[in-house]
Amino acid sequence: GSVAIHVTKKYPKIKIWVNDLYEPLTNFWQQLQHEGNYIYKQLQQLKSRYPDPSSARGLFLDAKKIINCASSNNVVLSVGHVERDNPAVNYVKKAIESGEFGKIITISSRRVSKYPERIKDVGVIFDLAIHDIDVLAYLFGSRISSVCALGGNFNYSEYEDHASILLEFENGKEGLCEVNWLTPMKVRELNITTTTCYVNLNYLTQEIEIE
Repeated sequence: GSVAIHVTKKYPKIKIWVNDLYEPLTNFWQQLQHEGNYIYKQLQQLKSRYPDPSSARGLFLDAKKIINCASSNNVVLSVGHVERDNPAVNYVKKAIESGEFGKIITISSRRVSKYPERIKDVGVIFDLAIHDIDVLAYLFGSRISSVCALGGNFNYSEYEDHASILLEFENGKEGLCEVNWLTPMKVRELNITTTTCYVNLNYLTQEIEIE
Protein backbone atom coordinates (compact mmCIF):
# COMPACT_ATOMS: atom_id res chain seq x y z
CA GLY A 1 0.00 0.00 0.00
CA SER A 2 2.76 2.46 0.90
CA VAL A 3 4.62 1.72 -2.34
CA ALA A 4 1.45 2.15 -4.39
CA ILE A 5 0.67 5.50 -2.78
CA HIS A 6 4.24 6.72 -3.37
CA VAL A 7 4.25 5.63 -7.03
CA THR A 8 0.81 7.14 -7.67
CA LYS A 9 1.91 10.44 -6.13
CA LYS A 10 5.18 10.59 -8.07
CA TYR A 11 3.73 9.39 -11.39
CA PRO A 12 0.03 10.39 -11.35
CA LYS A 13 -0.51 9.67 -15.06
CA ILE A 14 0.62 6.04 -15.10
CA LYS A 15 -1.88 3.20 -14.81
CA ILE A 16 -1.54 0.79 -11.88
CA TRP A 17 -2.61 -2.82 -12.29
CA VAL A 18 -2.93 -5.04 -9.23
CA ASN A 19 -3.08 -8.82 -9.57
CA ASP A 20 -5.36 -9.54 -6.64
CA LEU A 21 -8.73 -11.28 -6.53
CA TYR A 22 -9.63 -10.06 -3.02
CA GLU A 23 -12.45 -7.65 -3.92
CA PRO A 24 -12.08 -5.05 -1.09
CA LEU A 25 -8.35 -4.75 -1.77
CA THR A 26 -8.87 -4.58 -5.52
CA ASN A 27 -11.44 -1.79 -5.03
CA PHE A 28 -8.91 0.05 -2.88
CA TRP A 29 -6.26 -0.09 -5.62
CA GLN A 30 -8.76 1.10 -8.20
CA GLN A 31 -9.76 4.02 -5.99
CA LEU A 32 -6.09 4.77 -5.42
CA GLN A 33 -5.47 4.93 -9.15
CA HIS A 34 -8.28 7.45 -9.70
CA GLU A 35 -7.85 9.50 -6.51
CA GLY A 36 -4.22 8.89 -5.54
CA ASN A 37 -3.18 12.51 -5.01
CA TYR A 38 -6.32 13.33 -3.04
CA ILE A 39 -5.91 10.26 -0.81
CA TYR A 40 -2.28 11.21 -0.20
CA LYS A 41 -3.25 14.71 0.92
CA GLN A 42 -5.94 13.34 3.22
CA LEU A 43 -3.45 10.94 4.80
CA GLN A 44 -1.00 13.81 5.32
CA GLN A 45 -3.70 15.81 7.10
CA LEU A 46 -4.54 12.83 9.32
CA LYS A 47 -0.86 12.40 10.13
CA SER A 48 -0.57 16.05 11.18
CA ARG A 49 -3.68 15.74 13.38
CA TYR A 50 -2.49 12.47 14.95
CA PRO A 51 1.32 12.84 14.95
CA ASP A 52 2.30 10.20 17.54
CA PRO A 53 1.51 6.47 17.93
CA SER A 54 -0.72 6.97 20.98
CA SER A 55 -3.03 9.49 19.29
CA ALA A 56 -3.12 7.37 16.10
CA ARG A 57 -4.04 4.33 18.17
CA GLY A 58 -6.77 6.37 19.82
CA LEU A 59 -8.20 7.15 16.39
CA PHE A 60 -8.12 3.45 15.51
CA LEU A 61 -9.84 2.42 18.76
CA ASP A 62 -12.54 5.08 18.29
CA ALA A 63 -13.22 3.79 14.79
CA LYS A 64 -13.32 0.20 16.03
CA LYS A 65 -15.77 1.18 18.77
CA ILE A 66 -18.10 2.77 16.21
CA ILE A 67 -17.94 -0.31 13.97
CA ASN A 68 -18.68 -2.66 16.87
CA CYS A 69 -21.57 -0.48 18.03
CA ALA A 70 -23.08 -0.41 14.54
CA SER A 71 -22.70 -4.17 14.19
CA SER A 72 -24.31 -4.95 17.55
CA ASN A 73 -27.26 -2.67 16.75
CA ASN A 74 -27.67 -3.95 13.17
CA VAL A 75 -26.91 -0.50 11.72
CA VAL A 76 -25.23 -0.02 8.33
CA LEU A 77 -22.29 2.39 8.26
CA SER A 78 -21.61 4.38 5.10
CA VAL A 79 -18.72 6.51 3.90
CA GLY A 80 -18.92 10.15 4.96
CA HIS A 81 -18.92 13.16 2.68
CA VAL A 82 -15.17 13.68 2.42
CA GLU A 83 -15.37 17.08 0.70
CA ARG A 84 -16.36 18.65 4.02
CA ASP A 85 -12.78 17.94 5.12
CA ASN A 86 -11.32 19.62 2.05
CA PRO A 87 -9.32 22.65 3.31
CA ALA A 88 -10.63 24.78 0.43
CA VAL A 89 -14.23 24.01 1.39
CA ASN A 90 -13.45 24.80 5.03
CA TYR A 91 -11.99 28.17 4.03
CA VAL A 92 -15.03 29.04 1.92
CA LYS A 93 -17.38 28.05 4.74
CA LYS A 94 -15.58 30.35 7.19
CA ALA A 95 -15.49 33.19 4.62
CA ILE A 96 -19.24 32.87 4.09
CA GLU A 97 -19.98 32.87 7.81
CA SER A 98 -17.72 35.88 8.44
CA GLY A 99 -19.27 37.91 5.60
CA GLU A 100 -15.98 38.10 3.71
CA PHE A 101 -17.72 37.13 0.46
CA GLY A 102 -20.79 39.29 1.02
CA LYS A 103 -24.15 37.61 0.54
CA ILE A 104 -24.31 34.37 -1.42
CA ILE A 105 -26.62 34.46 -4.45
CA THR A 106 -26.05 31.08 -6.13
CA ILE A 107 -23.63 28.16 -6.00
CA SER A 108 -23.00 25.81 -8.91
CA SER A 109 -20.82 22.72 -9.09
CA ARG A 110 -19.31 20.66 -11.89
CA ARG A 111 -18.08 17.11 -11.23
CA VAL A 112 -17.41 15.36 -14.54
CA SER A 113 -14.98 12.74 -15.87
CA LYS A 114 -14.72 9.54 -17.85
CA TYR A 115 -16.62 6.44 -16.79
CA PRO A 116 -14.99 4.82 -13.73
CA GLU A 117 -14.74 1.07 -14.25
CA ARG A 118 -14.93 0.45 -10.49
CA ILE A 119 -18.57 1.63 -10.28
CA LYS A 120 -21.03 -1.18 -10.98
CA ASP A 121 -24.01 -0.69 -8.64
CA VAL A 122 -25.07 2.98 -8.87
CA GLY A 123 -25.41 5.81 -11.35
CA VAL A 124 -23.66 9.14 -11.56
CA ILE A 125 -25.97 10.80 -9.02
CA PHE A 126 -25.05 8.48 -6.17
CA ASP A 127 -21.40 8.31 -7.28
CA LEU A 128 -20.73 12.01 -7.91
CA ALA A 129 -23.65 14.37 -7.33
CA ILE A 130 -24.19 13.27 -3.74
CA HIS A 131 -20.93 14.98 -2.72
CA ASP A 132 -21.82 18.36 -4.22
CA ILE A 133 -25.39 18.23 -2.96
CA ASP A 134 -23.99 17.82 0.53
CA VAL A 135 -21.45 20.63 0.06
CA LEU A 136 -24.14 23.03 -1.16
CA ALA A 137 -26.35 22.26 1.84
CA TYR A 138 -23.31 22.66 4.11
CA LEU A 139 -22.27 26.02 2.66
CA PHE A 140 -25.81 27.40 2.56
CA GLY A 141 -26.47 26.11 6.07
CA SER A 142 -29.93 25.02 5.01
CA ARG A 143 -31.93 21.95 4.07
CA ILE A 144 -33.20 21.31 0.53
CA SER A 145 -36.84 22.22 -0.06
CA SER A 146 -37.28 21.25 -3.73
CA VAL A 147 -35.43 19.51 -6.54
CA CYS A 148 -35.71 19.69 -10.33
CA ALA A 149 -33.48 17.36 -12.33
CA LEU A 150 -32.80 16.22 -15.88
CA GLY A 151 -30.53 13.39 -16.96
CA GLY A 152 -30.26 10.08 -18.71
CA ASN A 153 -28.05 7.25 -19.87
CA PHE A 154 -26.20 8.14 -23.03
CA ASN A 155 -23.60 5.36 -23.02
CA TYR A 156 -24.50 3.13 -20.09
CA SER A 157 -27.95 1.59 -20.18
CA GLU A 158 -28.33 0.32 -16.61
CA TYR A 159 -27.82 3.59 -14.70
CA GLU A 160 -27.80 7.30 -15.49
CA ASP A 161 -24.45 8.66 -16.71
CA HIS A 162 -25.28 12.38 -16.77
CA ALA A 163 -27.52 14.72 -14.78
CA SER A 164 -28.19 18.38 -14.10
CA ILE A 165 -29.80 19.03 -10.73
CA LEU A 166 -31.37 22.33 -9.68
CA LEU A 167 -31.83 22.68 -5.92
CA GLU A 168 -33.86 25.15 -3.90
CA PHE A 169 -33.13 25.48 -0.19
CA GLU A 170 -35.37 26.36 2.72
CA ASN A 171 -33.56 29.70 3.16
CA GLY A 172 -34.41 30.69 -0.43
CA LYS A 173 -30.96 30.06 -1.92
CA GLU A 174 -30.45 28.17 -5.19
CA GLY A 175 -27.80 25.73 -6.36
CA LEU A 176 -26.98 23.75 -9.48
CA CYS A 177 -25.06 20.47 -9.74
CA GLU A 178 -23.76 19.14 -13.07
CA VAL A 179 -22.37 15.61 -13.16
CA ASN A 180 -21.47 13.08 -15.85
CA TRP A 181 -19.25 10.14 -16.83
CA LEU A 182 -18.95 11.37 -20.42
CA THR A 183 -16.24 14.04 -20.23
CA PRO A 184 -12.71 13.11 -21.40
CA MET A 185 -11.01 15.09 -18.64
CA LYS A 186 -11.60 15.17 -14.90
CA VAL A 187 -13.20 18.35 -13.48
CA ARG A 188 -14.09 18.95 -9.84
CA GLU A 189 -15.06 22.56 -9.21
CA LEU A 190 -17.44 24.79 -7.31
CA ASN A 191 -18.48 28.30 -8.39
CA ILE A 192 -20.05 30.85 -6.07
CA THR A 193 -21.72 34.09 -7.16
CA THR A 194 -22.03 36.66 -4.38
CA THR A 195 -22.94 40.32 -3.98
CA THR A 196 -19.26 41.31 -3.89
CA CYS A 197 -17.26 38.68 -5.81
CA TYR A 198 -17.10 35.48 -7.83
CA VAL A 199 -15.38 32.46 -6.26
CA ASN A 200 -14.00 29.43 -8.09
CA LEU A 201 -12.94 26.44 -5.98
CA ASN A 202 -10.94 23.56 -7.41
CA TYR A 203 -11.50 20.42 -5.33
CA LEU A 204 -8.54 18.60 -6.89
CA THR A 205 -5.84 21.23 -6.36
CA GLN A 206 -7.58 22.75 -3.32
CA GLU A 207 -7.06 26.19 -4.87
CA ILE A 208 -9.47 29.12 -4.72
CA GLU A 209 -9.72 32.04 -7.17
CA ILE A 210 -11.62 35.17 -6.16
CA GLU A 211 -12.56 37.82 -8.70
